[in-house]
Amino acid sequence: MRRDEAIEDIWAVRHKISEEHGHNTKAMLDYYREREKKYPASRFVSRSSAKTRQKTG
Repeated sequence: MRRDEAIEDIWAVRHKISEEHGHNTKAMLDYYREREKKYPASRFVSRSSAKTRQKTG
């Protein structure tokens, strides 16, 4: 299987965030909700636009 450094970087960041919150799911969700408030939703891909993109190729 081919190694994908970008994916490994994402996993490393997610693991670091998890560690910072004691691997506590509620604490992590609170953290991500605060991030969403701090940064406009337009910076994230919405589920509806992702589905549209999948259909159109």
